[in-house]
Amino acid sequence: MIKTFMRRPILRGLAIASLGVGVIGCYAFAQQGGFDPERMKREALAQPFIGVTTDGTPQPGLYDIESTGVPAAEVVAAAHNFFASMPE
Repeated sequence: MIKTFMRRPILRGLAIASLGVGVIGCYAFAQQGGFDPERMKREALAQPFIGVTTDGTPQPGLYDIESTGVPAAEVVAAAHNFFASMPE
């Protein structure tokens, strides 16, 4: 499929043009201050946490916080072991 794609100059040209337009658009958006992850993080952290909602109104009592009896240290150790076993 890739060989067929690369043999078709019109498709290749459209793909390159689309990529270029996307990159230029993202750059322009970032230059206008539209995408600032640090600012977005600061604004999000400044808002109070109200929980997960579908309409902005929290639904009390959906899940009670209670002990499951599973030691947190064992869960953390298992997660570390899992990530350590993954190839880099």
